[in-house]
Amino acid sequence: MSRNPFAQQLHDYVENLHDQDILDQNYEHMRSLQRVENPEFVNEVLSTFYRDAPNYIAQITTLLRSDDVDYGKVKDVAHQLKGCASSVGGQRLTLVCHQFRNACNQQDKERCLDRLESVKREFNILEESLTTITQNRKKLEEEMAEEHRFQAPKLCANNCGLLGSPATQNLCSKCHRDLQLKQHQSSSAKLAANQIPIPSSSLTSSSSSFQVKDEQTAEKMAAETVVEVRPKRCLSCDKRVGLTGFKCRCGMVYCGIHRYPEEHGCKFDFKAMGKQQIAKANPVVKAVKLQKI
Repeated sequence: MSRNPFAQQLHDYVENLHDQDILDQNYEHMRSLQRVENPEFVNEVLSTFYRDAPNYIAQITTLLRSDDVDYGKVKDVAHQLKGCASSVGGQRLTLVCHQFRNACNQQDKERCLDRLESVKREFNILEESLTTITQNRKKLEEEMAEEHRFQAPKLCANNCGLLGSPATQNLCSKCHRDLQLKQHQSSSAKLAANQIPIPSSSLTSSSSSFQVKDEQTAEKMAAETVVEVRPKRCLSCDKRVGLTGFKCRCGMVYCGIHRYPEEHGCKFDFKAMGKQQIAKANPVVKAVKLQKI
């Protein structure tokens, strides 16, 4: 099944961000944690990042403007910013935060200010990328919901009240199964009619009469075949039985009342069947009276 073009475009965009090391596997891990019972998990994590990351950057900027810079406190805030970036899969922002902390370890203010500019630049890139992904995912969900709305389920073409499917000729599964059964019965009846031998054409008068009789016999066999196979109704009272019908030894289906042989006048020879079973279970064993030479 081909992917939606808009979905493919979004997939390619995310892959491009991975190739540029803007995102890492933590982004996919974050998305995998979203569950049906909490559909807003990803949006909540992103909202936390959008709220906290600018605050951390502002705190670092304020601390570095001081004449007496508290590098220990700057490192703590940079560590919080690094964890915030890592939670959303911001690989490059996480890396520059690590480089910024190394500059703080050296207590080099000029280098810290230079790394801070890199942090701001990477934050803007990551924020723009995540915002684009979120907007495109929202458009994709709206588009899929619109397609689902237009593809409303259709009722069965047989007007039975159930839902139909294009795969089953716009019929429900039950009506489609009944249609296949009727087609199979019709083909069986035609096959039985075609297998009846036709007399020689030399006897014109007798052949015509035999042909009429054969056609009548074939029609009667076809009618009997259609009447005999009624798996959905009781053959005696015509009560709908569905899957709860009882199939007798004679091959017919009956309801719970007429399922007994004496209730529907069953023509099956149970006595002969019993004799066959007894004879099969107890074969006659005879020893050879005379030794063969």
